[in-house]
Amino acid sequence: MATIAKVLLIDDLDGSEADETVSFALDGNMYEMELSKANATKLREALWPFKQKARAGGQVPRRKTSKHHATSQTPSGATAAEIRAWAKGVDPNMVTDRGQIPLRVIEAYNAAH
Repeated sequence: MATIAKVLLIDDLDGSEADETVSFALDGNMYEMELSKANATKLREALWPFKQKARAGGQVPRRKTSKHHATSQTPSGATAAEIRAWAKGVDPNMVTDRGQIPLRVIEAYNAAH
C-alpha cells in the first residue's frame, strides 16, 4: 500500500498554518521561523526601512523549503496538536510548542499508536 505523508508547517508567531520558512540574521546570529504569507509580509515590511539603509553583508545560502514535506504519516492522520499533546505527556521536553515536529517524535507517536 502506498502512503503519502504531509507535514503541516505551523506559524511560529500565531499558530496558524505557515506558508514558508523565513530566515534572517541579526547581531551575528541566524534565525529561522515558519510564517504564514501575511506574517512573512509583516516581517519584511517592518525590516524594509532598515534594509534600505544597511550595507550588504553578503548572501546567506538558502535552503529549499515547501509547504509540505514527505515524512512518516501517523496511522490515524493525527494533527500536529495531537502529536504535541501526546509527546508532552510522555516527556515535556520532547517537543516545543511551535515549529516543525521532529521526525523522531512523529516516529515515536506512530510506534505508540
